[in-house]
Amino acid sequence: MSTDQIQNPPNIGSLNRIKNALGFIGWAGSPEQEQAALRIAIPLSFICYLIFNKPTIENDILLWSKGIFFILSFLAFALILLTSSLIWNQLSISRRIIGIFGDIGALSYGLYLTGAMGAKVHSLVRLCLQRSQ
Repeated sequence: MSTDQIQNPPNIGSLNRIKNALGFIGWAGSPEQEQAALRIAIPLSFICYLIFNKPTIENDILLWSKGIFFILSFLAFALILLTSSLIWNQLSISRRIIGIFGDIGALSYGLYLTGAMGAKVHSLVRLCLQRSQ
């Protein structure tokens, strides 16, 4: 392996190209924008899970449809926050506070909706909240 390959690994060049491409849409790589991207990725994974696990019992279908609607609503909220962070990419305390309240509110309502099923996730949620402080 040559010293040129060690100093300039091929992965770094690829990452810079991706960052430059995202810079076209206003991506600055700030923690606020990264959090906004996670607010989109996580609900998308939940939507995929729910789509592939559609229940057959009528009571479960009602909860499932409420869950889909709720996640899509949160996804719209997340897209608005991401768009605002791309357009106005300077630090915004109010946007962070809105995001925090949205995250915790969505999580609380999601746990309320899922009842006993959501109780299993409660300890994981508390652990994540404690780690983020």
